[in-house]
Order: sequence, then structure tokens, then C-alpha cells
Amino acid sequence: MDILKQLVREEKEIDREVRQRIKSYSKKILEGTPEWRILYNRIYEDALKRRGLL
Repeated sequence: MDILKQLVREEKEIDREVRQRIKSYSKKILEGTPEWRILYNRIYEDALKRRGLL
């Protein structure tokens, strides 16, 4: 059960990190748009790779 809690915690941390990175872009990208989703998925995948989870 602790492993599951740790995975959920890491997922939330990564989500927060990804959203913060998107917000920091000079170009305003609205959440929910196809551009935002593509960017979110790309950054999320990179974060997983950096943490050795992918």
C-alpha cells in the first residue's frame, strides 16, 4: 500500500511541475486546448524519464 501512495504522490508532484512549466511559457497556452494537451503529455513524459519511471 505504501508503494501505491508513493506513486500517487509522485504523480501529483509531476503534474504540478508540468503545469508550472506550461504557465512559465511566454506564450499563453490555455488548458484544455489540443496544444496544451500535447505539451502537457510531452513534458510529463520527460519528467517520468528524468525520474526513471519510464
